[in-house]
Amino acid sequence: MQVPWEAEMTCIALALLALMVQTEAGSETYEGKVAVAYVAINRAEMSGRSLQSVLTQFRQFKLDTRLAPSEETLAAARTAFYRRVPDPTHGADHFLNVPLERSRTGTVPQWYDERYVTATVGVHTFLKLGGF
Repeated sequence: MQVPWEAEMTCIALALLALMVQTEAGSETYEGKVAVAYVAINRAEMSGRSLQSVLTQFRQFKLDTRLAPSEETLAAARTAFYRRVPDPTHGADHFLNVPLERSRTGTVPQWYDERYVTATVGVHTFLKLGGF
């Protein structure tokens, strides 16, 4: 039996989303993982691009293929993908671990602008910046 193309794309998108969440927020709470997943989904919707293309765009999200997503990460990715809970980021399309970034570089990236912060969940600050 052949798998429908749409179902295959859904499986690939979910797998990539879970991998990104594990890489970017693997040590976060469940809510933090859901929030990080929503950012990629929001960005795909706002840009009119597929989730796969957003997740694999150069220098946007980290995808460490050496990691295996945990059950909690897979559940968080599914929760965001199927919108089983409201978006805790309130439409954010960017996120940053501000304390970690400041400890590594002494500052935050140029694109970071506190005026566009929509939420803080766990260690991540979420922003709605657009323009990607």
